[in-house]
This record gives sequence, C-alpha cells and structure tokens, in this order.
Amino acid sequence: MMTTKTRKNCLIYSNDKKKIYWDILIVVLLIFVCIVIPYRVTFIENEVLVWWWMFVILDCFFLVDMVITFLTTITDKHKMIEITDRK
Repeated sequence: MMTTKTRKNCLIYSNDKKKIYWDILIVVLLIFVCIVIPYRVTFIENEVLVWWWMFVILDCFFLVDMVITFLTTITDKHKMIEITDRK
C-alpha cells in the first residue's frame, strides 16, 4: 500500500491512468519508428513530403514526452511513497 500526500499542481503522477495511456502511445510510436526508418533508409529513394511531415509530428510527440517525463513523479518501492520533490 502506498501512502500519498495531497496532490501538487503541475505534477503528473506515475500511476495516473492518462500517464499510463500516454506511455503506451509512446511505445507504439517508437515501435513504428523502429520499423519504418530502416525500411525508408534502405528502399525509398525519393523523399515524399507526407513522410517528412509525419516524422515532424512524431518528433513533436517525443518532445512533449520529454517534458512530461520531467514533470512525472517517481515511486520509491522500498519506502512505499511517491516522491514529488522538484530537485
């Protein structure tokens, strides 16, 4: 059982349902990138504008994920608490 204090503003709690869905989305996007980029580098000669825009959008998702990661709390499994300090 984990104990939590009152929730702080501008923090994303690691056990939040929206955060878990976001992590799943990021994993799916990473798998997509890991499959598509080697294929494109190997077999595609002409760059299509649609692909370029798609990867710009994917990069934006990954940038937002970096910001979300900095705002996410950490769970200390030994002490059974959620660390919310911003150090």
